[in-house]
This record gives sequence, structure tokens and C-alpha cells, in this order.
Amino acid sequence: MTAPIETTGAAAEAQPEAVLVGAEKGQIEGRSLGQIAWSRFKRDKVAVVGGVIVILLILVAVLSRPIQALLGLDPNAFNQDLIDPNTSLPKGSFGGMSGDHPLGVEPKFGRDIATRVLEGSWVSLVVAFGATILSNVIGAILGVVAGYYGGRVDTIISRLMDTFLAFPSCCSPSPSPQRSRAAPSVWKGCRSTSAS
Repeated sequence: MTAPIETTGAAAEAQPEAVLVGAEKGQIEGRSLGQIAWSRFKRDKVAVVGGVIVILLILVAVLSRPIQALLGLDPNAFNQDLIDPNTSLPKGSFGGMSGDHPLGVEPKFGRDIATRVLEGSWVSLVVAFGATILSNVIGAILGVVAGYYGGRVDTIISRLMDTFLAFPSCCSPSPSPQRSRAAPSVWKGCRSTSAS
């Protein structure tokens, strides 16, 4: 048998998960996991600051196109007048930073870096959401097929997914640092393009 929960004294203060409601009756109303997580999140200042930064980055990415339209900026506009023709570097100091170009301009082309960062954040957000939606749809379809047919089909799909999860760097489209640094002799069938 378990001991009853005390509603007064040090034991009540040591229970952050419980909210004391009707303490005179001895009743305790529990909190949901979401309420507990939210209260812990609010107490962690580093997490709150990190959350605010992430929200600001997402807002900048979502509002990047309206910001560019409002300021009349084009991320692909060439500003050759801001480039020194002899060196192909931006005129002025710090890469051509000015009031019109707060992050400067690209060497050789003169495109505004701030608008290109805004455009890149939008593209990154679209790709991230697209990849998330696509992977969820594919995963749901494979899960339904595996669950419906069961048996061998379920085993094959499950082992295939286990393989993808076991070797994410081998199955991803981007090269990992380990694969890009490996000597050509490590990869069987690869020809070395370097002169010997």
C-alpha cells in the first residue's frame, strides 16, 4: 500500500508536478505532461532565449519575400557600379557595407548579401518543410502497406527502414566529411584523378 500524498508542509512544496486545488478538502489535481514541460521550459532561461532566436529566424524566413518587396530589393540584381573593375572586389570598406547594403555586396558580381541571405532563408525553409512532408507521406504509406499485408512484406519494409536508420550517412544525398576525406584507394572501383 502506498502512503497518501501530503498536501501541506515540505512534501507539498517538493512536488512541482502537482497543483494544490481545494487543499482544505485534501484533494490534489494533477497537471498534464504538457503543463509540466511548459513550466520547466519557462524556468530555463537558456531554453527561452534559444526559443526566441529560433522563432525570430523562422519569422525572418517566412517574411523574407515581403521584406524584399517592401524594400525594393532583388537578390539577383547585379550592381557592377559597386565593384572595382581592376580587382573585382567591392568598393569601399568592409566588402562594400553601406546603408543600402548592410552586409555588403558580393565580390565580382555586386549582388547584395543581405537580400541573398533573406532569399536563402526562404529557400531553406521551403526545402525543410517539403522534405518533412515528403518523408512523412512516404513513411505513412510504407507503414500502412507493412501493417496491412504483414508477414514478408512487413519484414522486408522493416529491415529496409532499419538499414536506412543504421547508416544515415550512407543513404543521405549529401557527402559526409568521412567520405569526402577518404583516399581514392579506399573506394573500390574509383579511379584517382590525381597525377601520380
